[in-house]
Amino acid sequence: MQPLRIRFEKRGRARFISHLDMIRCMSRALRRAGIPVWYTQGFNPHPYITFALPLSLFYESDCEVMDMRLDGEMPFDEVRARMDAEMPEGIRITGAAPPQMKTTEIEQASYTMQLEYPGRTAGQLEKKWQDLLALPTVPVEKKSKRGLHEINMRPYLAQAEITAQDGMLSIRSLLPAGQQETINPGCIAAALVRHTGLEPYLDHICRTGIFDAQMRSFH
Repeated sequence: MQPLRIRFEKRGRARFISHLDMIRCMSRALRRAGIPVWYTQGFNPHPYITFALPLSLFYESDCEVMDMRLDGEMPFDEVRARMDAEMPEGIRITGAAPPQMKTTEIEQASYTMQLEYPGRTAGQLEKKWQDLLALPTVPVEKKSKRGLHEINMRPYLAQAEITAQDGMLSIRSLLPAGQQETINPGCIAAALVRHTGLEPYLDHICRTGIFDAQMRSFH
């Protein structure tokens, strides 16, 4: 069996595909493309596929990662091309290669956010952001398997880069994404709502990178 790591983009209408539907989508694509993928054993065999860092519903991504195993010979470029031909609108297979890193090495992920605030000027939005940074702590509620608990977003907000324009706040952030701690970028918008009263009319969030502790791109 040959381990294989598939990289893909998820854009546009594909952001409405949930994680479970993505598993079904990839399984169907593998069958239709004739990829010799390894199947699990047991009463209900299915393609063995895993995702490094499942993406939240309504988010886009330039850097999604899916691992699988080949149970036969096929050039990696052919795997990529065949799979890409079976993808729905908004999903593009960008690479296929043997994995070089373990998923346990993932520690951080980068995101871009565009938060829309109709009627607010660039100056007003920038002041609200500075008011947020002026707080000694910025607690927000985070949902985990153990239930709700509060985290302090202040260190991550201080590292973020923002661009304010009339009606929109653009944010570039780097957040924990490892086994010990994972923070959803939605917590940034939640901090603005809770501590400044700025609730976005619309938001657009895209994952742009996945990294290890040394900021090496996950591959």
